[in-house]
This record gives sequence, C-alpha cells and structure tokens, in this order.
Amino acid sequence: MNSTQTNHPVPTEPGFRDAGLDELVKDVSRLGPAPNRSREAFSAIVNLAVVGAGLAVIRPEPAVAVGVAAAAVVYVAIRWAAGIRKWGAR
Repeated sequence: MNSTQTNHPVPTEPGFRDAGLDELVKDVSRLGPAPNRSREAFSAIVNLAVVGAGLAVIRPEPAVAVGVAAAAVVYVAIRWAAGIRKWGAR
C-alpha cells in the first residue's frame, strides 16, 4: 500500500553533553528553566556555586548569608518546578 505519511523525528533540544558553551551560558543566565532536565541541573549547580563563591568572598553576617543562600535555593526550586511542567508537555 502506498503511504504518503512519513515519520519524522520530533526535534528536541540538545542535552547537556550535546549543547555548546554558548547554549549552557544562556541556560545559566536566563530567568526561566532550561530546555531539558540535564541542562537545568547544570544551571542549578552553577547558579548555586556562583552564589556560594560570592558569599565566600564577601563574608557577610551569618543571617545575611543564610538569607541569600535560601533565596538562591528557592529560585532554583521555582525554575525546576516550572521546567517540570515544560518538559512534561513534550
């Protein structure tokens, strides 16, 4: 039987290993979640490391350091939660 339909693969965003450095930098610096879980995990680790390094250099009062660290964790958690909705829609 002659079929005119072709099965084309759905284009997906490259994962962490396939992404270029420019794409990873964009993922880390954007407000919203990265296109997939592996790139978002990388972004979360880098964001938390940058906040930790900044706190280590500045050495604020402990209460301020805890507040900034907690805000960073909440930010990463919100990005991850938004990403789960986005990744599940594909």
